[in-house]
Amino acid sequence: MTFVISIAVSREVAADEVETLPPFESVLCPTALGARKSVYLIEDEQGSIGAAFLFKDRRHLVTAWHVVSDGLPAVATSISGKKTAFEVVAKDEANDLAILRVSHDLEGDPIEPAQIVEVGMPAFTIGHPSGLSRIAEKAFTKGILRWSIATGTISQIGEDLVQTDAAAIGGNSGGPLVSCSGKLLGVVSLNFGAGVSAAVKVERLQKLTNVSERKITPHRFLFLMDLAGALGVNSSNAGMSLAFSEFIGAVGLRLGLSLVSNDNFTSPLYRTDRGVLSLGLAYRGYWPQINGFVTPHIGCAYIVDRVSEIFIGETSGQLRQSLKRYSGVGTKLGINLSYGYWLFGLVAEVPFSGDVKGNSYNALFGLAF
Repeated sequence: MTFVISIAVSREVAADEVETLPPFESVLCPTALGARKSVYLIEDEQGSIGAAFLFKDRRHLVTAWHVVSDGLPAVATSISGKKTAFEVVAKDEANDLAILRVSHDLEGDPIEPAQIVEVGMPAFTIGHPSGLSRIAEKAFTKGILRWSIATGTISQIGEDLVQTDAAAIGGNSGGPLVSCSGKLLGVVSLNFGAGVSAAVKVERLQKLTNVSERKITPHRFLFLMDLAGALGVNSSNAGMSLAFSEFIGAVGLRLGLSLVSNDNFTSPLYRTDRGVLSLGLAYRGYWPQINGFVTPHIGCAYIVDRVSEIFIGETSGQLRQSLKRYSGVGTKLGINLSYGYWLFGLVAEVPFSGDVKGNSYNALFGLAF
């Protein structure tokens, strides 16, 4: 006959021991969960939803360009419910990226970029999976479908994108793909279906951010020298231009001053010095193909010409100089192309009233600060 003896040993667990047991979420990537506070809800006036997150500092958000590309009024909402207006200050349409700026510090900490991204490593999406779906408006969905976190892995790494099987649908667009340590792996951009999504690589975002930090600033000072130009037809210019601009988003106010000395080819003893004071509007657009900016501008101009002519006196037979001053108002229009701190421009000044004569056209080269 066989006997089986079972001995059970147990003890009571003290209350203070129970309290010190870590909750499940703190055991599994607590830093990744903490990144939720850095994620914002982007919603426009038509109800379209996307995500954005703090990057670099507390006054800039990163999102997918397609989230804000329609240009409709929209606000960014924090996880605590505070709403903030924003402006788009940089974009990369080719890589579906946009940088937003607000007027004050936001809640949460900027998400730092990961130094290593490898196939097979855990990945988390944080966002608002519903997009335009009206399901999110149902009363029984209150408290879900916002600031949701989904887990997965990095499935593949391409030239511009990071592939993942972490859920990313609808309102996840523009949200972060983060590692277990809460570091940024990419910006959620595409959903291929069948549980496969993609995020834009951090390197593409950093490239846009570097341009934004250097060029998207409240103020812009330009110094340009004439490469070539003409006042009238048979003449050439030599001169310089200064311009100061203040931008709010992509639109700015531009104040300019240019001084041009002109020699007429048909009369070496005939010279015109032109000064132009202008005030107008400028629009600055990012050109990702050259990693630079194109800035067309137009404004009103006050034009002053000082005409000097040396001639032989009819009675004395000696050389004499005649100085005359003309003034008027007109239009100044042009376009600048900037790459880094270098700038190239084309400008035309067209008087339409007063006694100044001749349009001026100039090709300019200079620096932008």
